[in-house]
Amino acid sequence: MMAADPEVVARHQPMVWGTDRIDSAYAAISALATKPPYLLTFNEPNYAFGGGSPSNLVDPVAAAGLWPQLMSKFVPLGIQLIAPSPIDCAGDGNCHNVGTAAGWLSQFRDVGSSAEPLLPVLPWLSMMYTNLC
Repeated sequence: MMAADPEVVARHQPMVWGTDRIDSAYAAISALATKPPYLLTFNEPNYAFGGGSPSNLVDPVAAAGLWPQLMSKFVPLGIQLIAPSPIDCAGDGNCHNVGTAAGWLSQFRDVGSSAEPLLPVLPWLSMMYTNLC
């Protein structure tokens, strides 16, 4: 069994999971005495777990259209927004909008509603963003 690395500190970071949770996330986070440094946004916006149309499903253009709202609410609180985290799901019946993470993120960035660089969720996305931005 590996020992825990004392240099690694994991902290909970809140998430705006879907488009219907922006206001409730703002209400909860703004009430906190200590604000989180980051806010994760739109988890797997191109994939419907279990089928149907859950609120996490959002196409890249609509997500980019919501970005100014996220920025106006959370950036003044000192919170840095983390980029949406689409997945590669082409060919899966629950996959919607764009089947690849790179394609979804590229369309999201092409709308140009973000006034600041986005922080990617995963290291491999960091390399991809270098090429997209």
